[in-house]
Amino acid sequence: RLEANECSPQSLHFNKVKQKIDEAVLNFMRKGATNMKLEMFDIPEILPDETASEIKKYFGETLTLHPLAIDSLLGGLFKPGSGRVSSPDLKKRISELVGLAVVASISKSPFPKSSLSADEIQDNISKGLLSACDLCESIENMISFSVAENPTKDDSSSGHRLCYLCINFPAVAQG
Repeated sequence: RLEANECSPQSLHFNKVKQKIDEAVLNFMRKGATNMKLEMFDIPEILPDETASEIKKYFGETLTLHPLAIDSLLGGLFKPGSGRVSSPDLKKRISELVGLAVVASISKSPFPKSSLSADEIQDNISKGLLSACDLCESIENMISFSVAENPTKDDSSSGHRLCYLCINFPAVAQG
């Protein structure tokens, strides 16, 4: 039997959004398992209303229960080549979702809590992820080069110097 407050418009809205979130997380996992690219329609938008903080908390907690979904989101930001998301808006939404998962993890941590608010933590994580994503893209664009068999330390080509370092320093090659 439903209580009177469980039938309120706000409660019904929250339940519909929770269902969309659950479907989205399953979709992230499905796309990640099949190496498909995430698209804008895959990620439900969290509208700024009276239930936004509850919805963000639920989304973050749901993601932490499904590490494969987080892996899929991070793959969308960092996967090399065509698997990486190219839309700036989608990158921002993905980074915000990963931030929600971090906030949810921190809230359950036995370690001392940060002096920052949940929104500040999420924003810092999101900005850091976007910066790292941009750097990875820049590096990927820069390192389009041919491999040299016998590179020297003084080669003028960045690619040849990188080959030299990989041949002479296993840690560089591993990285």
